[in-house]
Amino acid sequence: MGRVLGPLGEETRDRHGDDLPHWRMPISDTLRLASPITLPSLRRVGNEIVTVRNRVEGLTEGPVYFPFIGSAGTLAPAPAYLTKVPRDLVALLSSRFGFEFAL
Repeated sequence: MGRVLGPLGEETRDRHGDDLPHWRMPISDTLRLASPITLPSLRRVGNEIVTVRNRVEGLTEGPVYFPFIGSAGTLAPAPAYLTKVPRDLVALLSSRFGFEFAL
C-alpha cells in the first residue's frame, strides 16, 4: 500500500517474447507488511469487506471502483485494479491484519 505520486507513465516489457505496453505509476510511503495478507485470510473477513463495498455502493451514483469482487466466500481481486482503496476498507484491513496506515 502506498500513496500515488504520478504522473502515470508507460513502459514496454517483454512478455512471452512480445514487447507489451505496461502502465507505471510512481508511489511513495510504501507500507510493507510483516506478513502478507492472503486470499484465504481476506475471505475469512469477507462478510465485512462485502459490507464496506455495499456501503460504498449505496453512497455512490453509478458503478463503484472497488478492489475486490464476488461474495464473502468467493472474494477475489478485481481484474486490473490500480488504485483508490476506500478509507473504510483500509481501516477494516488495518484492524483485522494488524498494520497501521495514516488515513
